[in-house]
Order: sequence, then structure tokens, then C-alpha cells
Amino acid sequence: IILIFITSIYIVTRRKNFHQLAVSPDSFSQPPILPPVVRSSTSLYAHSGVLAFELKYKQEPHNLSIQLKMGVPVNLVKLTVPKLLPFFATFVLYFVLATYDTRSELWSTIVKCAPIYSLILFILLYGVSNTNPTYTYKILVGLFFSSIGDLLLNINLFELGVVAFAAAQVSFISAFGFQPRRWDIGLAMITGSLAILGILIGSISSTILRLGLPVYSLLLVTMAWRAVARASTEKRELPKILGAIGGVLFVISDGFLAFNKFYTNIPYAVILIMVPYYLAECGIALSVVDYKYLPVQ
Repeated sequence: IILIFITSIYIVTRRKNFHQLAVSPDSFSQPPILPPVVRSSTSLYAHSGVLAFELKYKQEPHNLSIQLKMGVPVNLVKLTVPKLLPFFATFVLYFVLATYDTRSELWSTIVKCAPIYSLILFILLYGVSNTNPTYTYKILVGLFFSSIGDLLLNINLFELGVVAFAAAQVSFISAFGFQPRRWDIGLAMITGSLAILGILIGSISSTILRLGLPVYSLLLVTMAWRAVARASTEKRELPKILGAIGGVLFVISDGFLAFNKFYTNIPYAVILIMVPYYLAECGIALSVVDYKYLPVQ
């Protein structure tokens, strides 16, 4: 999981030189002569490192229309990575201090919640989206409830922590929406969730948790389903893909948490639970970024 995340960051942050192109049909008295490679087809795909360009044109007398779409805008990276430095710092700090058995202590609770509040700070520094402000607000609410859940779990209030995380999932689901449907993805995820619940339910002694965990599991899997479905459109937008990765990592994290608490002690449980969790929240937070940084008019 760590390797996948680092590789993704490397791909996103790797910068290549590219040419900008701006064409106005009104500026030509005669149709311009296009390069042979462009004239040869109506759709041209050119790849430069991690940057992908899609060039389409329609040439008629006195009419030229060219569209250029950049796959990974460099501007997006420049606007996000510096604002994520507090998250990376608190992320590392948590795992440095996680070797100490300090649950229920105030400072350990602060350290555990700090990465989530750093992501909230990232969104506030980045700014609310002009095109979809409601989405940003819902993600902020989800992150806030996640931090409350972290606090409650750290002071051994597990049931209340589950309630807080359930509220976070509802907020994330509301943000991701239900278009496109992608019932195939939802059915596969729900089936897997039911199989895992079937293994765990016999090991749960608390009546409240026996009733509550299936409800929470449904909300969790629905959140991941909607995140993945939202990214599965023809228009592959990086923020949506990061949100989908975040949704899946959230399921992985909570799966390890459930097995470690109710079924058997898992070696390196802190790492297996918290690394996917923090990366999940980071991916979901990054999904608020506007994918509107095109160097072409």
C-alpha cells in the first residue's frame, strides 16, 4: 500500500516540459496548414512522460477547432503538495510515537487526530471549489466526524466511535452522489462485505455492536462503491481517482481493525490499520481539487 501511494505521488509530481497551444478561428483569413501528423487523423494522442494530450481538430474553410486536454496538470500538483506538508509531518509523527503504549492519554489523542485536522487545513488553504462548493463542505464534514471517531476510539469509547465514523461515511456518500450507478461495483463490494461479516459476527459479544456493525459496514461499503463509481467515467480525472483509492483504502483499514479487535490479534496491527486509514482520508481530501487547470484556451 505504501509503495502504491509513493509511486502515485511520484507520477503526479514528475514534471515534463510541454507546449501550449491557443487557436482562434477569427485570427485566420485562410485555414492554417496543419502538421502532417495532425492532418493524418481526426484524433491524435501524444504522450510526454506522465502528461497525456488529446488533440482533436475539425478543418473547414475559415474554421479551425483544436482541443487539447492535459492528463495530469502540473498546476494541480503545485497548488496541492505544499499545502499537504503538515499532513505528511503529522503522519510521520504519529508512527514515530505509535510505538509507545499511550492510549487514552491526551497527547496521544492529539497526535492521532492531527493528520485529519491537517487535511481539513489543506482544504481550507486550498479554498472551497467555485464549481461545486457543496462537495467541499460535505468532505470537510466527513473529515471532522472522522477526527471525532479517532478521538473516541483512542479513549476506548468504541461504540460511540463507530457512530462518529458512520456519520462521516454518510457525509462522504452524500458528497460522492449516486451518478453513475455502477450496480456491478456495488454488488461486488456488498457481497464481499457480507462474507467478512459472516466470519466476524460470531466473535462479537456486544449486542449493540452485533446490530450496529452491519449498519456501519453497509455505509462504509456504499461510500467506497460511490467513490469508485464516480471515478469510473470516461473522463478520467485525477482527483476522482484519488477519492476512489481513498474509499477502497478506508475499507481495507476498517477490515484490519475489525479482524484485530474481534477475531484475532494481527501482527503490526497499528501499521496495517492506520497507514491505509490516513492515506484513505488523504485521497478523499484531495478529491476536492478542481480539475480545471488546462494551459489551452
